[in-house]
This record gives sequence, C-alpha cells and structure tokens, in this order.
Amino acid sequence: MSDSPPEAAEKLRGSAETLSVVGLYHEALERRGFKSDSSQLRAVERLQQLYEEWTAYKARRSTALRRLVVHPALPRGVYLWGGVGRGKSFLMD
Repeated sequence: MSDSPPEAAEKLRGSAETLSVVGLYHEALERRGFKSDSSQLRAVERLQQLYEEWTAYKARRSTALRRLVVHPALPRGVYLWGGVGRGKSFLMD
C-alpha cells in the first residue's frame, strides 16, 4: 500500500538527503514490482520541477511583508493525460 498524501509530502519536506519526487517514483515501482516507463519518468521529472518551483515560490513569499510587496508569478501546474492503464493514477498516489 502506498503512503498517504501527508506521509508522501513529509518525505518531500525533509532534509536534502530525503527522497525526491523521482526517488519516490522509483521506490514505489520497486515496492509494487512495476517496471519503469519513459513517459511516466518524463511526467515525474516535470512533477519534480513543479515541486521545486512551488518550494521557491513559497520561500519568496515567506513573510507577511513579502506577501504584500513581492508578487512572483505562480508556478504553472501539470495536466496528465493518456490512455487507460498508462499510470496516471499511480503517479498521483
């Protein structure tokens, strides 16, 4: 069974040695006995990039004063699409 969203998020929030989104993907593949897929890996790499963008965004707006003065552009989200059985739900778990 996969980690709940809060548990997975906690893994991402930890120290620099903590697993990245890509690391969590490979860990889940191994745990479930799945094979890596190049399309999924590209999506996971984009999710990693998005995570880093949101982390940087939150750091730039970390105080009340900064929220009033600094207005960085919001990171753009990711839209996953594909046929049935391509692993979209697996990636979101």
